[in-house]
Amino acid sequence: MTGGFESCTACGRMYAFLARGVCADCLNARERLFHDTRTWLRRNPSATIETAAEATGTDIELILEWIRDGRIRRTAQPGDVRLAEVQAAEDRRRRLQEDLGAAAGTAPEAPTTTAPHRGFNTRRNHHA
Repeated sequence: MTGGFESCTACGRMYAFLARGVCADCLNARERLFHDTRTWLRRNPSATIETAAEATGTDIELILEWIRDGRIRRTAQPGDVRLAEVQAAEDRRRRLQEDLGAAAGTAPEAPTTTAPHRGFNTRRNHHA
């Protein structure tokens, strides 16, 4: 097995390849920052993104990334201009997908639901 090495985009150190693009230390620090930011936002639900970024020391773009990824759910507050822009772009993207699907004669893909995983012990043996 050949392992690749990359330079961390956050701190610049070399590390064994991870799909996230940052080393394990920076990934752990980012996760701690995420949890701190999410907790702060829960305690201050009417705060703007800019206020949250300032209070927690988190980059605004990182908070917006977490919102886009669905890790943080926020409703636009007065003064949340950037969040409103992100939500408007997402709405445009969704409508465009629906319009393209309708034009092609296909319905937009519905989220797939799968049966819950039952584990290996519940497999049935089928005898022919």
